[in-house]
Amino acid sequence: MAGLSRAFDRLVRKSVTGASERARQARLLGVIAAAPFFATATMVPLVHAALAPAILFATISIMFAVAFALAAGVALTGRPGVFLSAGLFALSGAIMVAVAASGGPAGPLAVLVAVPAFEAWWIARSRGALRWGLLLTAAMLVAQPVLSSFSLIGSIGPSSWLALVPITWMATVGARVWMQFQDRAETSGELPDGQIQSCLEAVVLQFAPDGEVLEASPKASGLLDLDPGLLIGAGFFDRIHVADRVGFLNAIANMRDGAERDEVEIRLRLPAERGSGGFHGHEPFVLQFGNGGEGRIVGFLARNDKVARLRDELDRYEEEAEKADLAKNSFLASVSHELRTPLNAIIGFADILSNEMFGGFQDVRQKEYVDLIAQSGQHLLSVVNAILDVSKIESGTYAIHQEPFDLNEAVAMPVSIAEPQARAKSIAIEKRIDGDLADVVADRRAIQQILINLLSNAVKFTPNGGKVTVGARSSGGRVTLWVNDSGIGMAEEDLKRIGRPFVQIQNDFTRQYEGTGLGLSLVKGLVALHGGTMAIDSAPGEGTCVTITFPRSTDDPVKFDPRQTDGSNHGTFRKSA
Repeated sequence: MAGLSRAFDRLVRKSVTGASERARQARLLGVIAAAPFFATATMVPLVHAALAPAILFATISIMFAVAFALAAGVALTGRPGVFLSAGLFALSGAIMVAVAASGGPAGPLAVLVAVPAFEAWWIARSRGALRWGLLLTAAMLVAQPVLSSFSLIGSIGPSSWLALVPITWMATVGARVWMQFQDRAETSGELPDGQIQSCLEAVVLQFAPDGEVLEASPKASGLLDLDPGLLIGAGFFDRIHVADRVGFLNAIANMRDGAERDEVEIRLRLPAERGSGGFHGHEPFVLQFGNGGEGRIVGFLARNDKVARLRDELDRYEEEAEKADLAKNSFLASVSHELRTPLNAIIGFADILSNEMFGGFQDVRQKEYVDLIAQSGQHLLSVVNAILDVSKIESGTYAIHQEPFDLNEAVAMPVSIAEPQARAKSIAIEKRIDGDLADVVADRRAIQQILINLLSNAVKFTPNGGKVTVGARSSGGRVTLWVNDSGIGMAEEDLKRIGRPFVQIQNDFTRQYEGTGLGLSLVKGLVALHGGTMAIDSAPGEGTCVTITFPRSTDDPVKFDPRQTDGSNHGTFRKSA
């Protein structure tokens, strides 16, 4: 009986999600499936002598066809109301005629008049259905004297074999009632499934071994804003974020292989008004699996409050960081503009005094001090300009002007600027520039600024007597520039911080040099504005090689994302000899 119950439950339409409704439709399908067999067992002893075999066979076939049509209607529509009424009326009519033909209320089939009342209650489990069944039973009893007067029905005599039909039906009644009491005994003291599901802040899902949803609790309407029917079959899987589907299928496979429980975090695509912008319409959930027996997997889907809370905090922190970043950039830009005016005046007047345009110095130390004022002013002005440039890059207001130029000629200026400092330390600067770089399209000033900063760092951190190489080549529509030195190098953990504003590597060698940590940050921002990349390869005591790559020419303006200058990612480039 339990196996038959499961078989009929599989025939119920998947969109029917309520446990009680599915059970009601399964009982109806069971009664419809059994009805033609009982009708055949009743009809053959009654009419085999009065009807030709062909007519008898055709009548039996019609009964089975009608029963199968009713069952198909229930299974396909999931709405049993009309089919239940039609089936009860057809069953009552057939029983009424059979009872009259077998001797009326005193015949062996008289017990069958109770079939409509009992089956109506058994299927619907409601007082209304029981009342309709009792009315049909009463109608059959009232019609017996009228039907017995017909000559055809009266001519068919009763058979002792007919007693087996009501006996068999009563046996099924006993088995079904016994199963009902057994189920109640096993679940005594427990809440009904509907009440349990209503107490849970989770959607209860019944999964098949292949991961398809067989049943979804009504909680889906409130928790997900989705009709439970939309999750049936592959509907639930289709709503899982693509990146989370492998984890879901792995959990299903573990449960199918005999695991007692499992858990997976997933993101589900929900209606637009429920979706979060951070997840592009997907919200985080946790899905816990348990063994449901009979080859089924039970899943409890609940909101992942921890992830949702962390996501909200992350959004808040990102908003606060963005505001702080904007305030910082605004402050730096304002301060830089305010400093540049007096610095230009200091540098200008220091140059006038140094050149003795309005008379000579009475003491040689006066000229030395004026030169120091001019040098300090130049250094401070360069720092202010770097701060202003970095601020513009991070705020997305730094404009580049791309034009064709000869890269070989453009490299000469940064090299000439670095040579005085290199000569003072006996450092040789070598150029390796390909000849075919006369039509590079980029911002000439930005490229020169990149090389000035890279060469300055290379010379600064290379010991006396070292070597610095600047090179350029073109390949596959892209230009590659590199500056290679034989300096102190950097450790791997230091490379992760390089490129961030105001970040400097601190060691025994670098402490003797001044710097703001803006050079590589500015380089990385200018490279990104050209749609290029920057890579650093270095090791302590082996020198450093900084490589930048950018398109040789472009017809479209490059869109720049300020987040690209955070220095969090570098590629790799192996130094050549």
